[in-house]
Amino acid sequence: ETEKSFARWHNDLEHQATWLESNQLSDFLTAPVQGSQNAFDVNFEAWQLEINHVLEAASAQSQRNYQISALVFISMIIVAAIYIS
Repeated sequence: ETEKSFARWHNDLEHQATWLESNQLSDFLTAPVQGSQNAFDVNFEAWQLEINHVLEAASAQSQRNYQISALVFISMIIVAAIYIS
């Protein structure tokens, strides 16, 4: 959906640029680009929230993995110390 809303917004902006380049100022000023801009913004913000949730989950999983690795490392140090003595 974000890709589609971006394509619509981009297409509207291209039309505006064409009108501006050809001095069709009334068409340029009355082009309904704000609607496609708003739709893209809503979709982009939803995508950004989803990415933030994924990053938070990945960070939490990474922290758990680090703690497990530290526990295994400390356990191996203790086992090695017991084995050596």
